[in-house]
Formats: sequence, structure tokens, C-alpha cells
Amino acid sequence: MYESIQNENLHGWHLSDGMVLLYTDDLGHYSEDYWPTVDPARLPGTTVVAGRPADAAGQRTTSTADWAGGTALPGTTLGAYGMELRAYGSSLHGLKSWFCLDDVIACVGSGITADAGQVETLVENRKLCDPHAALLVNGKAAPTEAGWSAQVDGVRWLHAEGTGGYVFPKPTTLRGLREERTATWREINLKYGTDTPVTRPYLTLWQDHGAAPSGAGYFWLQAPAASAARARQWAATPSVELVSDSTAVHAVRRRTDGLLAANFWTAGAAQELTADGPASVLVRADGRTVTVALSDPTQLRSSVVVNLARRGLTVVAADPGVSATSTGRGIRITADTANRHGATLNLTLKRS
Repeated sequence: MYESIQNENLHGWHLSDGMVLLYTDDLGHYSEDYWPTVDPARLPGTTVVAGRPADAAGQRTTSTADWAGGTALPGTTLGAYGMELRAYGSSLHGLKSWFCLDDVIACVGSGITADAGQVETLVENRKLCDPHAALLVNGKAAPTEAGWSAQVDGVRWLHAEGTGGYVFPKPTTLRGLREERTATWREINLKYGTDTPVTRPYLTLWQDHGAAPSGAGYFWLQAPAASAARARQWAATPSVELVSDSTAVHAVRRRTDGLLAANFWTAGAAQELTADGPASVLVRADGRTVTVALSDPTQLRSSVVVNLARRGLTVVAADPGVSATSTGRGIRITADTANRHGATLNLTLKRS
């Protein structure tokens, strides 16, 4: 859902379709004429049917999907977030997750399906401070001139100067484009916009799922502000492992400490973790302490039950409404999620 009131924000079609707003030390990125010049049909992070709807199409239209939200570990920069995408004006449907793991964001998509239209997932669409900022593809420099457009096969890692790195553990085919985009503010704001043309340089990278895809998906690691050397290193030894990208659950594991992050779209399993229905869960071990954070992103469930197949765990602390019982294989956690409005609930366990 997005709003277009008094003939403003006329091209906000995909703002709620999974746009990723990446803030680095370039704090002016989303000012300085970003909104009139960015391609509104290719906002970074979104999965879309290619094309440009009519001005203000779909504004103030609420999605029929229920799953949107996630879980965050308190006092950290660790989180599992996701959304069920049901696009306005088309049959496009998909499941999208972002697992924020300190210096890496694991981006997972599955079940991307549409009856018609060319479907794309945007890896990046960045307004460039330097129009000739370097782009490395598997360590090789791509052209820096405006007008460059190419399909690049077998992409394992990218580095965009001034933005960061992107790692594709499974080699992926991407499309790339450099362009100078010119527009006026009046194109998106009839009431207050001016007719003065403004021009800004952009680098766009996307994965093309083809026409009318069925069950398409994606997986990449985004490393904001990482150096090219770090992106190359992570491509050789990815810091995050994909555990599941099914239509039941998205899950990843961080290799350094074994942290497991999962978004359950339905009842399912992700290695030692199972859930009885929709849920977002993080499991982190730190020495003998194991922290579990969970939520009901649908805000429809009265309780969430997850099973963690790790033996010898006892409860140290629990939020109100969270309880745990031992089972033959591990521990069963039950959380009262009624009227929690999708909030995260926490449980601290200790190994005996």
C-alpha cells in the first residue's frame, strides 16, 4: 500500500513491494532529486512485473497478504524480516525475506509466479555520487560509460564502488544498466512539483525471471559498504549458508557462530528448528547461552509453537507468555502471540 494524495507521489507503485533503502555514508542519497529521477518501476529490492502503470495506480489499496514483519534480537543488529508479495494489478505472487546479520543481508525469494508479464527482481538501483563509479563483476571491471547495458552470466560476486558488495553463492545471470535519467518533479507531484528538468546517474542490476515465471527464486548476500576484497573473500567462502528457500520456509545459517534465522510461511522445518505454522524465528548460541526470538508476522495466530532439537537446555529467562518444555529430542517453545501485534518475544536458555 502507498498513498498518493492531492496528486503527489504519482509513481509510488512499488514502494511497498519490498523496496530496500540502503543508507551508507552518502546520507543525501534519497534527496538531491532521487525520487523524480529513479526508475519507479525498478526500485531496489522489489520483485515486479516490468512496465509502468498509470499515475497513482493502486494507491491506498491494501494487499490481501497477511505475512509481513519479522523478528529482531534485542540489543543487536540481527533480524529476520519478510513479506508475502501479492502485487497490485497483476497475478504476481512471491515470498521475500531479508535476514540482517550484522554486516551482511541475506536476500531470499521463492515461489515467484505470474500468469503473464516479464518479472524482475532488482538487486540494486543506485543513484551514483560518481557517474563513473567502478563496477566489478567477478573481479573484472565493467564499462563505466552511461548507456552501458549487458547480460552477464555466471555472476559470483559484484562490487559497486561507493555502495558495497553482492555475493551470489550459486552463479547467477544478471542484467546491468548505466544511465543518466532526466525527469521533472512535476511528473510525480502535480501540486508542488516544478517543470525544471533534473538529471542524475544510476546503476541498475537485476535478475530476470522471464515471462510468466512459475516458482522462480533468488538468493544473494548484500554487504553494504564492503570493500571489493571482502566481497571476493565472501564469494570464495560465503559467510552465510542457505538452509531453505522453499515455499514453506526461508532459512539461513551464519557460519561463524551457527546462528539460525528462519521465516516460516507455513508449518515446516529448517534443520533443527520446526514451527507449527507461520512464524519468524532467530536462534543464537553464545557460549552456553542460547537465545530464541520469535514472532507471528501475520498477527492472526493466538500462539506459535516451535521445536528446537537441542538437548540439555534449561530456561533462564522468558518474556511473559513464553514457556518451554523438554521433549525427547530437545525443547518445545510455546508463545502466546494473541494481541501482540507482531511483536518479538524472547526466551533465554542455558546448556546444562
